[in-house]
Amino acid sequence: MVGDQEKACAVAKQWAQTFPRDYPAHIDFAICLKLLGQPDRALAEIREAVRLLPSAQSYLWRPELSIPAGRVQEAKAALDQASARGPDSIEVRYERGRVSFLEGDTAVMHAQMRWAEGKPGRLRSSWENPSSRRTMAGSIAPGRCSSVPWRWAPRAGCCPP
Repeated sequence: MVGDQEKACAVAKQWAQTFPRDYPAHIDFAICLKLLGQPDRALAEIREAVRLLPSAQSYLWRPELSIPAGRVQEAKAALDQASARGPDSIEVRYERGRVSFLEGDTAVMHAQMRWAEGKPGRLRSSWENPSSRRTMAGSIAPGRCSSVPWRWAPRAGCCPP
């Protein structure tokens, strides 16, 4: 229910304000703001969380929120920072694939998929499972789905939910 989400966000906001140096507080508040449809405020909270704990994992939150907010360049910059701070991972490659899809760069998107093939990871099944029906709200340009590999179509929003 929306009312429950708003209450949860009020608690998360209070947590972040009471403990401004607490990384998880800013992450939780950002997620609440995203769910309430406030991507700009969510992104501001994520930036604060990354400032508090700059790590490969924390930088991955920025593309997660930048992409739905239409800030693809910011997502790319965050991915570069994540790569510089930590080992290569399937999560970073997946987010790079999403950015490549949004930019219409299927060659890079395919390269990210090839890198992930056969590697263990929680996102690998999302790339390979055609029954996965998650979408990226508002990020699909008309005509793009015809060039998307079937493995990426569900995560790219090309299949109905």
